[in-house]
Amino acid sequence: MVGLALHDADWRWCQDFYLRVLDHPEEDVRATAAICLGHLARIHHQLDTDIVLPALRARLRDPEVGGTVEDAIADIEQFLALPPGAPRDRHPIEVSQLRWR
Repeated sequence: MVGLALHDADWRWCQDFYLRVLDHPEEDVRATAAICLGHLARIHHQLDTDIVLPALRARLRDPEVGGTVEDAIADIEQFLALPPGAPRDRHPIEVSQLRWR
């Protein structure tokens, strides 16, 4: 699974695959899927954040992978230059568009 995130050029296909396995019965598979979504953001600098972030947030209360999911969300925010808590859309925000208070 990690190899796909690191080497497959079709980030959207990989994203959709990881979203499907976020509900896998095995804890390791769910955790790896979350981690790989963060890898996609780091490598490709794009994700369908309006789909990915709500899917991840819905799993924050999973006692087995909640911490890993939290880390994946932080990675996505960092690598797509999204300020924490900002509205999400399908397109990454350019760093020059950010306004910090």
